[in-house]
Amino acid sequence: TVTGLWHLEGTTVSALADGAEIENLTVTNGSITFPVKVARAQIGQPYTSYLATQRIDSGATDGTAQGKTKRFHQIVMRLYASLGGKVGPDASSTDYILYRSLSDYMDEVPPVLTGDTDKFPYPGGFETDGRIWVVADQPLPLTVVAMYPRMKTED
Repeated sequence: TVTGLWHLEGTTVSALADGAEIENLTVTNGSITFPVKVARAQIGQPYTSYLATQRIDSGATDGTAQGKTKRFHQIVMRLYASLGGKVGPDASSTDYILYRSLSDYMDEVPPVLTGDTDKFPYPGGFETDGRIWVVADQPLPLTVVAMYPRMKTED
């Protein structure tokens, strides 16, 4: 149980507890009780952050990709001390950024990543806009340094 949360009385909070997210905790009488034993936690009101790139132009066989139909099919992301987030063609069509490797234990939180993700499938289809959206809606750290999409352009 964590006490001293009178300033959040009656609100629903999220927590990063020993590196794992715990959501939908209601502050009652200035306190919350975790469903599991926790040694260290950060608690706060949930919020969502959005990042949207400008229209990406990586070229086409006959010049610019602007105004042409294109499809991102894979992406690598360079991150700093990150563990959360989703990526996709718009804010409501996203997939989780992949952090866990085959060598990670399933009952442990994967370590934060500073560096490049493995390449992973991008959830978008063919479009002319060509933006990449990143959404952070979990109580986990996410700092995007760069994104490297693989794109096919239709002439």
